Amino acid sequence: MRSIKSKPHRASKSLLSIKIAALVCCSSLSVNVSALHPQLTPETLHALHSLSDQEKLRIGERIINVETEIARLLPQLTLEEKVSLVHAAGKFHIPAIERLGIHEMWMSDGPHGVRYEIDRNSWAPAGWTNDYSTYLPPLTAVAASWDPNMATLHGNILGAEARHRNKDLILGPGVNLARLPLYGRNFEYMGEDPYLAASLVVPTVKAIQANDVGATVKHYALNTQELNRTGVNAKPDERTLREVYLPAFEAAVKQANVHAIMGAYNEFRGTNANQSEHLIKTILKGEWGFQGVLLTDWNVDINTYDAAMNGLDIEMGTDVASYDEYYMAKPLLEMIKAGKVPESVLDDKVSRILRVQLSIGMMDKQRLSGERNTQAHRDDAKTIATNGVVLLKNEHNVLPLKAEKLQNILVLGPNANKRHGFGGGSSEVKSLYEVTPVRGFTSQTRRRGQYSINACRQ
Repeated sequence: MRSIKSKPHRASKSLLSIKIAALVCCSSLSVNVSALHPQLTPETLHALHSLSDQEKLRIGERIINVETEIARLLPQLTLEEKVSLVHAAGKFHIPAIERLGIHEMWMSDGPHGVRYEIDRNSWAPAGWTNDYSTYLPPLTAVAASWDPNMATLHGNILGAEARHRNKDLILGPGVNLARLPLYGRNFEYMGEDPYLAASLVVPTVKAIQANDVGATVKHYALNTQELNRTGVNAKPDERTLREVYLPAFEAAVKQANVHAIMGAYNEFRGTNANQSEHLIKTILKGEWGFQGVLLTDWNVDINTYDAAMNGLDIEMGTDVASYDEYYMAKPLLEMIKAGKVPESVLDDKVSRILRVQLSIGMMDKQRLSGERNTQAHRDDAKTIATNGVVLLKNEHNVLPLKAEKLQNILVLGPNANKRHGFGGGSSEVKSLYEVTPVRGFTSQTRRRGQYSINACRQ
């Protein structure tokens, strides 16, 4: 048995190191979980078993150090520095505290590909020429496969490419249910069935986070329409809430140890979901024991006191002139100084942020570097798309088409020859190429030389 190296000045830490090494490198689960580090949930232990010995040692040592590092860093932060960490310092990042080795934490859309680079302080494209990423099939395709292996492939590509782009949190996967057929973001999610979404989000999150990137499961909770999305007040009864709308989030927390959750735009029982005491304090951080960060989507309707007291950890994208005007910026600082919000509330938020940063290796030299636009990623994306194609009926064995009997193929519909990578707002992906239905058929035509393709918009 190999032990994990630990600093000699803390005997308890060395003992914990030996326990972790024994646990992750052996097949037995005989070590008492409650005696281990608080981050080592049964789900975390189970995930560690699937890693190689080298990965077990790398991740194990990092996990051991997390709480010790939080305890070391937190007292050294000034009140102003702590407040600076709980709100954006740019379109997609929170600030660094360089004197303590705390780096900027960068986030990126989206759920099926790392979004092209956005300007630091505006929505304008940064104009990079090296920010191409693999354009993955949307999560509806993963759901349509009914296959956890496809979820793993999807998450691995997303995590590896986010890491290669130096991102720390990828803002996905999305697990809101397709309850309304006209919801503009249904394609980003894992279908309409809570059991299916819960089953597929777990391997997705685990695969993303195995690449030293934090997954961000969104949008918590009941975010099921775009029209008037900030004005909708969702009022489900408790059984419906827990049996229909929450299972995927619960699975991500309890089974995948997800690092981040993004709040919803809508209200829940009269207040914005990002500051709902019931959703956050009672369920997410209470019953489920979530140890990561809850962050807002961009420009949500919150207020300083409720957001601070009810569990919001990071505010992003608020539409104000200065980052100091964010609800969780200067207004929060003033409330703490006035004694209206305890500093311990802020300490919990900062501890969670540091926990995520330490858990994904932002402060160690062993962090993975990722990879992007590889042939393996392209092949895996094609595999996901293939497995997501569902054939409901095939009378007279019409499919697959027999090339030797074809003369013409007519492809109907507005999407026949349309590229979608730059559509969908937060789902925008700048890919090296995109295969449309017509392009796919045409590539076969050129190879076989037997039939022609005609596209028609309807």
